[in-house]
Amino acid sequence: MRGHPYEAFFLYLCTKRTTALLIVTLLMTLLFTTTASAAQTIAEMVPCPATSGTSYAGKNLTNYNFSSLPAGSLIGADFTNTTLKGAIFADQDLTGASFRGADLGLSDKGNVVFSGATLTNTCFIGALMNKTDFSYANLNCTDFSYVGLVQAQFGPRQKIFANPYCRTKFVGSVIDINAITPDNWGRVDFTNASFRNLNPDDFSLAGQNLTGAMLAGTDLTNIDFNGANLTLVDFTGTTLNYAQLTATALNGAKLVNAQLHDAKLDCALLSGTSGQLDTYGTPCPAVPGTTAPDAIADLTNANLKSAILNKAVFDKVKLTGANLVGVSAIQATFRKAFLEATGELPAASIAGANLTKANFQNAHINNVTFNNSVLTDARFDQGTTLNGTDFSGSIMPGTTFDGAVLESVNFSSTILQNAQFTDATIKATPNGGSTVNFFCSQLGGSNFKNATVTDSNFQAAVMPSGVIPKGACCPQPGGKTWCGNVDITQQAYGDVDYPVLKAPVTCPNGDFAQCSGTQWTIDEWRTNLCTANHGTQTVWSKPDCDKPMGEQVKFNDANLKACILGMFSEKLSSISITTAATVPEISCPGNGITDLTGLEHFTGLTRLNLSDNQITQFQFKEPFKQLKTLNLSNNQLTTLDVTELANLVNLDVSNNQLQSIIGLVNLDPVVLDLSSNHFTSFDLAILDSVVFADLSNNHLTSVLDGYNKDLSRLTSLAYLDLSYNSIITLGDAKSIAQSGSLTSLYLACNPTFDCASLDLTGTSTALQTSQCALFNPQKTQWITQPNPSCATLEPRRYPIERSHQ
Repeated sequence: MRGHPYEAFFLYLCTKRTTALLIVTLLMTLLFTTTASAAQTIAEMVPCPATSGTSYAGKNLTNYNFSSLPAGSLIGADFTNTTLKGAIFADQDLTGASFRGADLGLSDKGNVVFSGATLTNTCFIGALMNKTDFSYANLNCTDFSYVGLVQAQFGPRQKIFANPYCRTKFVGSVIDINAITPDNWGRVDFTNASFRNLNPDDFSLAGQNLTGAMLAGTDLTNIDFNGANLTLVDFTGTTLNYAQLTATALNGAKLVNAQLHDAKLDCALLSGTSGQLDTYGTPCPAVPGTTAPDAIADLTNANLKSAILNKAVFDKVKLTGANLVGVSAIQATFRKAFLEATGELPAASIAGANLTKANFQNAHINNVTFNNSVLTDARFDQGTTLNGTDFSGSIMPGTTFDGAVLESVNFSSTILQNAQFTDATIKATPNGGSTVNFFCSQLGGSNFKNATVTDSNFQAAVMPSGVIPKGACCPQPGGKTWCGNVDITQQAYGDVDYPVLKAPVTCPNGDFAQCSGTQWTIDEWRTNLCTANHGTQTVWSKPDCDKPMGEQVKFNDANLKACILGMFSEKLSSISITTAATVPEISCPGNGITDLTGLEHFTGLTRLNLSDNQITQFQFKEPFKQLKTLNLSNNQLTTLDVTELANLVNLDVSNNQLQSIIGLVNLDPVVLDLSSNHFTSFDLAILDSVVFADLSNNHLTSVLDGYNKDLSRLTSLAYLDLSYNSIITLGDAKSIAQSGSLTSLYLACNPTFDCASLDLTGTSTALQTSQCALFNPQKTQWITQPNPSCATLEPRRYPIERSHQ
């Protein structure tokens, strides 16, 4: 039941003590019906408030002119199940009136008109509406729940009143996304509404003030919210996959169970004020002022897999059960955030993430998994408590745990060079908990000064110094030593500042003792404990004290060099080829970059963002074997070869001049944005792995080939935008639409496309979004058109001057 579009209605039934049989019957009906028919089914069950005025219930009053009746005579009127085709209610006061189940469709003389009418607490639940005109009507707590409103007209500006006790409701309705202007969204309730004509190419909420909007259960996939004020917005269960939420104010937003995978929340503010944004490096865009700076967003059980959260503020935010696997949260702050398990919900998972310079001071992170993540220069200091937290396999040089309490934390096989543990408490959880585990970790240059260590496993940990054994590291001016360099940051590290132990622990050499002398070392720095097959390996070697650190990367573009060097905490003038190969992510959008020479040495990249530059070529001899996400949008590319990008799953090359992409057929892409290019054909039909594909605004005539007459192989395809092309057919789309995978299909402005060739019925959500069908509210059906329309608003008509009797 959880997450069903009409969950709220089922809860309503329960509160009314409806019989269990009725609830189960209704539930089974809804699970196997379409949005429109489900809405109608619900509408038949939901009552309107009792009326107190004249009853017209059940009558046939087609074309009747109610505007001619005395003012106030329709207050509380009952029009339940009345036939009112073509009726006129212009300028009448319909406060408290009920139109439940009424037929408000077209007559031979035109549409029903409510222009200028007062609709305070007026109920339209389940009414049939076809081009019903509400232009300039006064909407105050009006109820349009479970109504088909796709062709209803609300005029270019709506008069929707803010009411502290109730809202104008579009709960569960089917409505055009452009029907209600965004400045009114904070006054209405769109919970579980099904938006139509929602094409990301034509619709944007960037910069809008949507404070307090109720959008729970809606689908807003790939919509642009950049710079929007989303304070206190209800996104519970909302689908926001691939949405653009950069520099948004999300204070107090409800994102419980929301789907946000691959969404972009750079510089988003989920609590506090813009003054809390990290100012290091490239500054954030201006974030709109919030009316609730103390309100905290709730992302309990939200899915943020592979989302971009760089510099976002998550201080005090609830993240229990959240999926943060693979996120990029560079310089994001999670101070006092709550990520621990609660009740039946598990702790958040952050495996495989990039959390460079992220701040977790005093966050609640017991039993949270950070394994295999990058946490360079991250902060867990100032008394942060970590119990059962898992960092195994992570890269976290320079991370600070000063003053932290570490209980049963797992650091096995972790890179912790230059990590700070000053004044930390390192112990097992009371009552038999496991030890703090540094097994096979790299601890060169780490500082345990004044740390209290009562239970820990340092076996096979690399902890060199210039004293133990003597001369192991290179002496430096000022009495310092050089024991090596941190690959990922190019920072030098020196002696380990060993802890003064208060109890025996497992030493690096395997002894169980209060370690001293050579017990802090590994014999000849070779061990067979740190590999899966137990092969002997050298885990550390003394640097060559007489040679420089190594060959440096040569850049031809000063802007590219400045951006890359600016990612490091130290002010560097160059970067070694060795270090370049360890860098996991580069993000240099909008830097005026023209030449990518030098980038070929960054072979360890998993993410690369070079959008909004002036790049004309992206060709490298050395393959980027680890690269998973590549963003080259808004450049000047005419050719692209991705043959060597064997692991690429997310490719955005929108807004270029491409006619083809070499090597894509050999990859397994999941997300493809090729919009606004010069493609005339594209073999989409063979890309079995694709989930999201945007090829809009090209010159396409086909996305099929001689062997594939349809897209039936694309069993994972959920989102396909082919609008603004010249495609004639996709073949039969029934199999992938009926399987439930394809839910968003956009075909607007393909003038010769044969809609019938899709072989879809009105029960398909793919057909409903495609512009190949129009909704008939009188039949509550979607009717297939010969060709898709263009996603433009229909001209509004205000025919209130005619006179009916």
